[in-house]
Amino acid sequence: MVGRTLFLFLILLSDYGIINQRPGDNVLTIFEDEYGHQWFGTDQGLLRKCGDVWRAYYTLTDLPGTVNEIKQPTSDISELWIGTTTGIIKVGYSSDKIKSSEVYYSSINSFKSDIINAIDFDDKNVGYFATPKGVGIFANAVWKFYTRFIDIVKNEFTSVKAKGDTIYFGTNGEGVARIIKNSDGYSGASTYITPWSDLTSDSITCIYIDSKGNQWYGTTKGISKHSNTDAKDGWDFSITNQLPNQFVTAIVEDLSDNIWIGTLGGLVKLNVKSCEVYIWTMDNGLPSNVINDIFISKDQSVWIGTDFGASHFNGFSFVNIRTSDYAKNYTSF
Repeated sequence: MVGRTLFLFLILLSDYGIINQRPGDNVLTIFEDEYGHQWFGTDQGLLRKCGDVWRAYYTLTDLPGTVNEIKQPTSDISELWIGTTTGIIKVGYSSDKIKSSEVYYSSINSFKSDIINAIDFDDKNVGYFATPKGVGIFANAVWKFYTRFIDIVKNEFTSVKAKGDTIYFGTNGEGVARIIKNSDGYSGASTYITPWSDLTSDSITCIYIDSKGNQWYGTTKGISKHSNTDAKDGWDFSITNQLPNQFVTAIVEDLSDNIWIGTLGGLVKLNVKSCEVYIWTMDNGLPSNVINDIFISKDQSVWIGTDFGASHFNGFSFVNIRTSDYAKNYTSF
């Protein structure tokens, strides 16, 4: 998804006031591993649900901490990278436990920011890390960090998505930065920014590349779809007023070509073929209208992270989980 926590927090403070919630109920990111177990990144640490068994883990400071992102590399299904507000944790895991961990943060890795907003990996297993101070790249066990990136001035990166040889970075107020890889490095660097593109806003909150290669950009003022590599062409779809709230926090696709959208006003399913929009809110059973993340399981059920716990949607009803009930007995990695 949106740093991401700071970005959302400031918006919530300004637009909604301070929200009362129990520690660990703000679920910022969700991932499901190959064992069918769910991982929840919260404002109070990392949780893993293995069937009916829950485990909670400290982050880098021997405190619960805030987890913004959980991402799996393309080459290793038994490894996860966890982005927090105090650095990065790489963990190896089995069906029932975390087996190993390695940490990366500014004081020992020359990383310029310990706040990790988003992570993604390309098909060569190169890792890309969006931070409020620039872009981190991890390749062949070597870190590089760019405080000057293309023509982005503020370097406040909120999101990242890699697809093939192209990597897209979302920024807070400066649109989208795009780089294209070649055998010797990077080429074809460019940006998408209004008014030279049809982005609904230059404040990008999340990026998703669907199964057909279309780029979906969530912004603070709606969502835009781009089906081209030219910044000026191929902007063939946008949604603003149809959303329950124009601040988009998450985008994901299911196997029926539906696009699921998280907003600060509820959950949305877009039928791309018919352009029909379906909306769910607290009135329909969600624990909160503030959606932080969405994950589609292998069985096509939907996991939703909100600021008041997680929810599991089977297409008919929501099963809500108060994650703070399980975020009490932490263990070390």
